[in-house]
Amino acid sequence: MCLALPDSFMFSPDSTVVALSLLLACMLVRCLQTDRLGTGDCVLLIGVTGVLALSKFAYALCLLMALLPMIAHHRMPMRSRLILVTGCVLSVMLLLAWLKFGTGFATNPSRVPYDEVLRRQRELLAAPHGFLPRMFSSIVRLQGWSWWEPPLLFLFWTLTVAALMMTVIVWRHDRQRLLFWLMSWTAIMGCVTLVYAAIWTQFTLTGQAGVVGINSRYFLPLVPPLVMQCADALRAIRRNLTR
Repeated sequence: MCLALPDSFMFSPDSTVVALSLLLACMLVRCLQTDRLGTGDCVLLIGVTGVLALSKFAYALCLLMALLPMIAHHRMPMRSRLILVTGCVLSVMLLLAWLKFGTGFATNPSRVPYDEVLRRQRELLAAPHGFLPRMFSSIVRLQGWSWWEPPLLFLFWTLTVAALMMTVIVWRHDRQRLLFWLMSWTAIMGCVTLVYAAIWTQFTLTGQAGVVGINSRYFLPLVPPLVMQCADALRAIRRNLTR
């Protein structure tokens, strides 16, 4: 069947990151609920976050989630710590190599001239604060590429705010859990920022307001970790109510 339909088994980065984000969310919960995280778990976690980062540059900050077990388990074996740290370093090196040797193919813009893309990239590196008002304006206005995007973006941002508020309120007396989920939430927001930066750099035409070209599907891989974050808080609330 695959040989008859060659396109049926082509590699899809979008599908890959969505599938791996589900596994990543489950691994985050396992980090919290298990008393001891084994070597195999560490290898799986760094493998998942590494492939996520290499599949889509916008999700590169998911690598920070691979270090979260060291927050949840202070007495983590040194071998497990080395696996996580070494895996993160190797993933970053592979990502930098990919950016250096694969930019001509991987970042070929569809709407913005390549010289303008380079200029915007230099601007982001030199003065990132200049881009932030444009991004915040796009977020507040729920600016999307199609007419059906604003409701979906609204749901995503509602989930994002709910996850943050529930984490701060429920885990305010549990410093370890609070730090764990705040770090996860921060990494997710970093991914969101990279998405907006990439779309502005390569898709938003000169003179257009905000960030034009945002699709809600870009944020779909970030939903499972946020859902697990909310579920963990709701589980704690339910446990407190049934005491």
